[in-house]
Amino acid sequence: MSSQIPIGTQVPAASPVLVPAVSTGQVKHNGGHRNRYRNRSTNWNKRTFTPMLPNIEALSSNSENKSQDFSKFQKSIHHHVLTTFKSSKDLSKAILEFKDPYSDLKSDRPSLTTIRTENNLEPVPPTSGETAEEKFIREAENADRNEMTKMLFNNELKIFTERERDLTQNLTILWATVMGQCSPALQEEVSGEPDYATKSANFNSI
Repeated sequence: MSSQIPIGTQVPAASPVLVPAVSTGQVKHNGGHRNRYRNRSTNWNKRTFTPMLPNIEALSSNSENKSQDFSKFQKSIHHHVLTTFKSSKDLSKAILEFKDPYSDLKSDRPSLTTIRTENNLEPVPPTSGETAEEKFIREAENADRNEMTKMLFNNELKIFTERERDLTQNLTILWATVMGQCSPALQEEVSGEPDYATKSANFNSI
C-alpha cells in the first residue's frame, strides 16, 4: 500500500548540489602553468647552470645547445687570458691553435752563442803581426765581452725560468677556467673520455 501525502501539505524542495564553477580563464591559466613547467623541465640545464666567469662564453653539450658557436668561446677566453694571466702570450697558440706551448717556450731557451750573436759580443780574433800591447788590449776586450755575455745569459735564463713556471701555473688555471665554463652535462661527457684521467691529472688544457 503506497503512502499518500495529504492534499495541501507543503513538500520541502531538495537541497541544491554545489558544483564549483570553472571559468575559461582558470582553464587557460592551468594549461599555461603546465606548459611553463614543461619548458622548465626541458631547459633546466640552461636555466640553472651558471658559468664560473660571466665574461667568458659558456659551453654546453650538443644535446643542450646544437647552435652554440665554439669560436665565440675561443675568442672570449683568449681575451680573458691575455688581459689577466701573467706571461699570457705563451698561452695564445694553445688556445687558438691547440698547440703545445712548451714547444715554443723551449725554442726560446737562451744560449751563450745566441746572446753573443744578438748583442755583437763575439770574441775579437787575433790579427797578423799583433804586438804584445795589442794582444793585451784584445784579450781584455774579450774578457769584458765574455763577462757581459754571462751577465746577459743569467738574466735571460732567469726570465725564461719565470716564464716556464708561469706557463705551468697558467695551464692549471686555464684547465679550471675551461671546466668552469662547461655545463654539468658537458663535464660528464668530457670525464667519460678514455684519456680523461691522465689529462686531468696533468691539467692538459689543450
